[in-house]
Amino acid sequence: MKNQSIIKKGKITENLLELQKDIEKKLNNFKFQTDKLQAEFESTLIGLQKKGYKIDKEKIKEFMQKFWHTYPTKNINEWEVAIPVFIPFNIGWFDRTEGGYNIFVINKYTKWLGEEIPTFISHEMNVPQAWQISIDGNVINFQEGIQEKVEEKFGKHLSLVEKNKAVIKQGHEFDLIAEIIESGSLPFSPKPVLESDLKESDFTQIWNELKEKYDKLEIFEGKYSFQGEAWKTFLKYGALGIFWGMSFGKTILGTYIFSRIDGKKALVVPTKTLQEHWQQFFKWNCPRLLNEVEIFTYQGMSRGKWNEIRKKEFIVIGFDECHFLPADSFSRLGTIRAKYRFGLSATPYREDGRTNYIMALTGFPVGLDWKTIMNILGKEYHTVNVHIVKDLESKYQLVKQLYNPERRTIIFINLLGIGRRISDMLEIPMISGETKNRLELIKKSKSFVASRVLELGISIKDLEHIIEVDFLFGSRREEVQRTGRLMHSIVEGKVHDIIFTKDEIEQYGKRLYGLYEKGFRYKIIPHISGVQIQKAGEKKSKKTKTIKGDLNIIVELFDEGYFVAERKFGDIVSEFEKRGGKADKSSIFKKLDTMVRQKKIFKIRGDGGYKFKQR
Repeated sequence: MKNQSIIKKGKITENLLELQKDIEKKLNNFKFQTDKLQAEFESTLIGLQKKGYKIDKEKIKEFMQKFWHTYPTKNINEWEVAIPVFIPFNIGWFDRTEGGYNIFVINKYTKWLGEEIPTFISHEMNVPQAWQISIDGNVINFQEGIQEKVEEKFGKHLSLVEKNKAVIKQGHEFDLIAEIIESGSLPFSPKPVLESDLKESDFTQIWNELKEKYDKLEIFEGKYSFQGEAWKTFLKYGALGIFWGMSFGKTILGTYIFSRIDGKKALVVPTKTLQEHWQQFFKWNCPRLLNEVEIFTYQGMSRGKWNEIRKKEFIVIGFDECHFLPADSFSRLGTIRAKYRFGLSATPYREDGRTNYIMALTGFPVGLDWKTIMNILGKEYHTVNVHIVKDLESKYQLVKQLYNPERRTIIFINLLGIGRRISDMLEIPMISGETKNRLELIKKSKSFVASRVLELGISIKDLEHIIEVDFLFGSRREEVQRTGRLMHSIVEGKVHDIIFTKDEIEQYGKRLYGLYEKGFRYKIIPHISGVQIQKAGEKKSKKTKTIKGDLNIIVELFDEGYFVAERKFGDIVSEFEKRGGKADKSSIFKKLDTMVRQKKIFKIRGDGGYKFKQR
């Protein structure tokens, strides 16, 4: 026992020394980066002084002491933070770049999902105090003294409201939870997993790794301790939303939960490909789960099998890629009878404003920002290149140049016609919703074209290259999910090439913001020059070219976030003219109408005329 104690103390000392070295290394690197930034800044100032500009150094000191701005949005639980573009900082939801500043949106979800808000920012925010609210079955409990406020805010979901509790109307449970979350409180009350529902795990992947590395049975230790904390949270609440990035262990933890809970289980996935993926994962790591876990697709459960499924009862149900769950056609799946539940997603947000329903339908949120876990796991960001070409034909030509048959490659498309042409051109298979035995084809093929069915959950350990040719408009979530396929890979030198046409980068470039939020820094590689591209020999009148070019100012205003606030038509015209636009009011209005039809902005009729606002 004494020798074991000495060995244990020795290991602790060794770990502390390694930690100290790591901290010293990071501090030295931070100092180097700071000194470099200061030298570059001073060099820029000297250059301006040589050009005759008078520099007020005192004002610079004031600016450096407070270089950020915070201001509330219309949502009482949300703020915008403006950071100069030259400062490498990101937090929350990257929204836009405006006037030399990167604008980030921070809300109540930011901290719940594991991102620490720096003190210098958080102390400027007037965060409404969260109410002490918990839901236990069909009863909501709340602190005394807020009965009137609760009744006013949530009364439509309640009956028999008393001074510190109320009865929830039947069928209103998840809507009530979602609205409480939206108001800034987490209403989850602990419902511990019963000891009688637990059994020993025979999850071979965890067992073998622990036996080899630690020679002991404790799970999720060392760098995987964040997974262990999530398991403990599940044991405490019996309902959990696991919102880590790709390759951070969501499938492992989900499988572990299934392996430890005794009884009938269900798993819901978005595609048949993921259905096959989970079945193979169970087969390799915990074969008995093939008989214990029924795997359904969201579409299958919400349509033909709904009447059958709603009569069943499960000990635990899991929702993979649970950001699909709040959709109108799927949300009723949250009412399936299950004693315990969990959800998995690397992208727990929705463009339709229903992020709160993701948590309401899955459970207590657990997340860590990507940078933190990547540092813990020793992962690095792969290279992302953004190519800008003239047109679709130019995309095909660039694909030929970028594709290397010796590298394991996925070429992502959205439209099947584009996929078929690339498949024929490169003589490689295409995988779409119509393809059977998709995982077998993936194993056999060095490279392949893939539609959106392979964006989610698929792990290819030797994937080296992604070429993204065609996509779903401005979806940030899709962009993150696609690059996530490379995060599962263990090879070095991974590259993600994204190809936009000049029109696509103007209209859908915001999809790249999803990468920026997660810490990726991409390189822009233009293959054209100028905004207006004409075909050889094509002639246009100067007037036509000028008007068309000028109207791009409206698109620029949209990309900069100008329409986040309601804008009167007269104000838009004034801003347009300030930027040198020459088009008439009729042309501007037609351009705005086009953007309304594209579902980018709303058109609102008021007393003073039309107003326009970003959707």
